[in-house]
Amino acid sequence: MSIALVTGPAAEPVSLAEAKTHLRVIGTDDDTYITALITAARQWVENFTRRSLDRKSTRLNSSHLVISYAVFC
Repeated sequence: MSIALVTGPAAEPVSLAEAKTHLRVIGTDDDTYITALITAARQWVENFTRRSLDRKSTRLNSSHLVISYAVFC
């Protein structure tokens, strides 16, 4: 059984502009690096807390999925 990510978050919780302001970075030389750090930080927080910071779509893949339910009237 596995869980696959169908669609990721629409946007990171911190924008590049917000991070650059906080870090006091001027210029665009480190934009790719800062963006990667923002993504890595979000993923770390989600793994540590076992919670998603934004909506995501996931799919449960299983070859032996059995669903039992009862209907009470």
